[in-house]
Amino acid sequence: CPGDCGSQVMKRMQRFLRLASLLCLLTACATMQLAHMKQLQSTRQYEAIIAETPVASCNDPSQSREVCRQFYAIRGHAYLKLAMNESQPGAHCPMPTPSARANIDNAVHDYALASSAAARGSEDETHLLENQALALTCSAPFKQPAEAVAMTREAVAKLDLLPPNPSRALTASNAFLSLAQRTDLPQADRCQAARDARIRALGGLNGQPPATGEIAIRLHQTVNAAAIGGPGLPSTCV
Repeated sequence: CPGDCGSQVMKRMQRFLRLASLLCLLTACATMQLAHMKQLQSTRQYEAIIAETPVASCNDPSQSREVCRQFYAIRGHAYLKLAMNESQPGAHCPMPTPSARANIDNAVHDYALASSAAARGSEDETHLLENQALALTCSAPFKQPAEAVAMTREAVAKLDLLPPNPSRALTASNAFLSLAQRTDLPQADRCQAARDARIRALGGLNGQPPATGEIAIRLHQTVNAAAIGGPGLPSTCV
């Protein structure tokens, strides 16, 4: 071959080895960062968690997809916790302060990147799906109609992946009730959302395990609030 063929091959090998070493280093850094974030989560240092940024892009081949998903699951949970710290006692969602809305939107964003971060059927997967649904339902009221409807449907679909229980019924029924109360949606859509809210709430009250305590009270309130002609709902539905 023309020129110093052996020298060219050696240089290419050296470049390859340097790249391989860098990729290995970045993967190790990502794993170390995840361990650090888990420690922060165990001590509820949510402000410190949201200050973290991934050491490599999720599209970077050096970044373990599993590590990346877990990173976003932990940071999404931290955003959700900070948002819910601004909620009134017994409230389903936080107050609509600028900080709470920003944290909820960030939680929605991070949870979307955390898909399959937990093993199927595990307790961690249950918490991930429930928290993602809560973030979506609390963010939806501040979005444009089409996006709000899509977010609500996504939230309910997440909950439907899990066995029914009163708490999940309450989250789903409140999500539909919020749509029913929107005056910027067509009346037919609002009426259907009110029906869905009532059905979900009744399912939570009459299903197994039975609803008790505060959740039972709130489910009864949702059943009453979803009655056609109720406050903020259409006066008539076909």
